[in-house]
Amino acid sequence: LKPEEADILTNPNGILGLVVKMLSDSTSAISRQTALLTLEIVARALAKGHSDKFTPLLENAIQALSDQDENVISSALICVATFVSEIGPLSVPHLPKFMPVVLERLESALNSHTNERLLSSLSALMVIVRHISRFLHPYASQIIALLLHPSLVEGSSDGSAASIGSQILQFLSEVVEPRLLLDPMFSVYTKQSAPTSASLIRLFDVLRDIAARMKPQAVAAHYKHFLNFFLEGAFDF
Repeated sequence: LKPEEADILTNPNGILGLVVKMLSDSTSAISRQTALLTLEIVARALAKGHSDKFTPLLENAIQALSDQDENVISSALICVATFVSEIGPLSVPHLPKFMPVVLERLESALNSHTNERLLSSLSALMVIVRHISRFLHPYASQIIALLLHPSLVEGSSDGSAASIGSQILQFLSEVVEPRLLLDPMFSVYTKQSAPTSASLIRLFDVLRDIAARMKPQAVAAHYKHFLNFFLEGAFDF
């Protein structure tokens, strides 16, 4: 370790200690945002090699997601996503604390057409999906439904947001095991809550990509689900 790195990691009165104090004690939103941005930068530089020191600090970023200031929440999202990218599966025990917040914020942004909030939520989701996708099954249905939201697939949202949403769906279709992804995909369509035509077409595209990479034994196990989906559901649209 370089001396300055050792000081960051071991000095209780150093940068990390100051950041934690600012997050818990400061009444200034700007100070709390600065603390989060500092924590994110330090985590990006050191967390991967010193996960034992940084994993407990993820809790501080998660707590900031409930801040009253919009800019602080956006910075907390960036910070949480960076922690996930750097410590990977070590962040999984914290999933129930931060994943619902990420998805609720994304849903709110989609419904209110708030582009800045939408971009920060999608960017955080992209990082989380890329690094711990195999642990996201409990949230898969909600994630897919949000990524098929009309404002993303019909072009009514910011083009960058639509592109990120498409990339996340593509990544899921390529990386996640079909047995974990198909049921959440099929559950998006119900006769009580049918997607728009654009969302349905996008769903078909993703299902096509999944089917194209399935091995014969997987096809044998799941072809009835595909048939039921198209014959009993989608053709009624």
